[in-house]
Amino acid sequence: MKKALIKRLKGELINRGNLQNRVTGQSTLVVSISDKRHRAAVTVIRADSFKKAWIQVEHRLTQAMSASWVRVETIHSIQQISREKFTTDLARITRANFWRGGGQFR
Repeated sequence: MKKALIKRLKGELINRGNLQNRVTGQSTLVVSISDKRHRAAVTVIRADSFKKAWIQVEHRLTQAMSASWVRVETIHSIQQISREKFTTDLARITRANFWRGGGQFR
């Protein structure tokens, strides 16, 4: 991916704000890269600051082909919920492939 495009993407993220988790102060970025034919490779990057996290993102993006589909998301808050609430919230979804809340399982 071209450096000018990577720089533009970084600028867009900075302009949107919410670059750090309000509770931990850490910056968490989720990077998805796909070649348009296969499922995206997703990487979660955590660092003490956005600047440190972006260095890792930049490294991944420079290795991506110029025709790749790229998505970078910032995580700015987290919430722990019970399995019951999660199941209830998930059951309310009307579209089979869309859940605004996000999720991580351990």
